[in-house]
Amino acid sequence: MSVNNFIRSKSLNGLIFSLLGTFLLSTNFITAKYGLGGFNPETFRLVWTFAAALYSLILIYISGYSKHLLLPNDSILIIVLMGVTGGIAMLLLWGGLAELDSSLVSFLYHFMPVMSIIMGMLFLGEKLMVKELVFVPLMVLGGFITSFGRWHVVGTGVILSLLGCFFSALQMLIGKKVANRIHPYITNFYRLGDECHDIVDRFSCHDIVDKRLINVICN
Repeated sequence: MSVNNFIRSKSLNGLIFSLLGTFLLSTNFITAKYGLGGFNPETFRLVWTFAAALYSLILIYISGYSKHLLLPNDSILIIVLMGVTGGIAMLLLWGGLAELDSSLVSFLYHFMPVMSIIMGMLFLGEKLMVKELVFVPLMVLGGFITSFGRWHVVGTGVILSLLGCFFSALQMLIGKKVANRIHPYITNFYRLGDECHDIVDRFSCHDIVDKRLINVICN
């Protein structure tokens, strides 16, 4: 395979996986809204993260990547940072979803790619194409129209959601440091596992999270 064909193939695969991920994520906000009807954001974050980590581990074994579970020493800190930023992002996004309609949170989450592009340009030296700039003012205008006249009702949820987008973008920026060295399945599993450990460690001595869930996860 020539270099040009390899690059095109890699770009096509990236596009397909991105579209599939976007589709699945779009359903996530709807199902999560139902989940938040029975849990507070902190407990829901624990349930969601533990389930996602478990599914990731199953996928690793099914796809045959279990032999790559041992992380390089120079990648451990990056994975930990991804877990911390991802955990903060999830808590903020679920907090915003508890305050807002799932459709509005889904719309606000589209600010995350914009933040990722800006961070990539500032910290990684990535190029920003003119056509990518066209959609930024449209998104800002849409967010303004959506919240105009009822900021006192949706203000808290909008702020939480946008902060969640910021930390999600920051997590992706950090993740680029290991993207070429560790398979995405492995990165995702350890990222989620780190988030889950952080939740249990932070809330195990408080009444925010249901102790029964902590006992299940720890045992």
